[in-house]
Amino acid sequence: MSRSNRKKPKRNWAEKLFFHSIVVGRSTSVFRNLRDSFFPERLSEEKLKQLRDGLCAEILKAPGVLGKQAFALTFEHDGFSQEVARLLGYGLVTSSFVAHSAGSAIVLAPGSVSVSINDEDHLTFRFSESVPFAEQWKRVNTVAEALGQRIVYAYNPTFGYLSANPEHVGLGVQLTATFCLFGLYLMKELDSVLYGLERLGFMISPMFVVSEQEENSLDAPGCCYRIHLAQMMGRVEDMIERADHVYAEIARQEEQARFRLRAERPEVLEDFVMRSVGVSTLGVQIGESEGIDMVNAMIFGLDMGVLKVPDRGLLDDLHALLLQVTGPSIRQQVPDGDGDLLAAYRRRRANIIRQVSSRLLPASLDRVSKK
Repeated sequence: MSRSNRKKPKRNWAEKLFFHSIVVGRSTSVFRNLRDSFFPERLSEEKLKQLRDGLCAEILKAPGVLGKQAFALTFEHDGFSQEVARLLGYGLVTSSFVAHSAGSAIVLAPGSVSVSINDEDHLTFRFSESVPFAEQWKRVNTVAEALGQRIVYAYNPTFGYLSANPEHVGLGVQLTATFCLFGLYLMKELDSVLYGLERLGFMISPMFVVSEQEENSLDAPGCCYRIHLAQMMGRVEDMIERADHVYAEIARQEEQARFRLRAERPEVLEDFVMRSVGVSTLGVQIGESEGIDMVNAMIFGLDMGVLKVPDRGLLDDLHALLLQVTGPSIRQQVPDGDGDLLAAYRRRRANIIRQVSSRLLPASLDRVSKK
């Protein structure tokens, strides 16, 4: 089929899916560096702090950048470590940000745009609300350009915006969609889809960054994959059109896999979900990737109609639980001591998962007893 005859996906493709848990989120990131400064990795802690303070001041004293209610979280503020743990658990900051967090900052505002300072690049603007990429780009680029009126970005006429990460050189834009692909996984079709994406030049990474070493059957905990499109040259509008087309196709394939799973392999679907409920309700020690798998499998089971919703707040509690069971979050909940910390982390994780998953157990046992 020629390109001219190909039907373009509608911009609201994510909202039209039958299964709401397929698309976990979409985000647009813009990476910028200062013209007259080394990249963060080459700066001393003192220089990083000076740069951080200067950038925070420029952002906060210009209401047109993020708004009057914007505020900066730094190493010295309460809540900084919790926010870093959240971002790290979701893979939204790199290990570089954590390594020199004393000279880093996160600027937040009531809207959906945030700014990370001194990660791989001096500035990472991110819009994370799940709206179409065209709208995301408009919002985040407005913020980046407003700050660009006050500071000078590192730009080369040939190569475009410069970055410490080669993937960010050029346009300095990354379009990301995160998917839960349990349907393709259980239908044994996931590998071919991921391989096809790699051949198209898309980058694939797990949504969750696991910090506890353990064996896990899934390459990505919770079967959640973050698909990136970072394009060096060209127009952002063309980049958005390509991303929308490919991401809509991934979502369509996952949706079809879920329909076929229910029709052709219902016993596989039911067994997979019920095992997650059973082990999560009775487990005494649960590892990091295992815990993420269990919680996301329960969300998947609710979306697929295998599990009944016992109360209206359960789904929200399960989504909140996904972050709570990651390694960075668990380590904040368990005090350091002389005992086996890894075992303590796993006991704590099992305890908080049981408190939520046990609400699914009565209806699940009733369903199983009727088999």
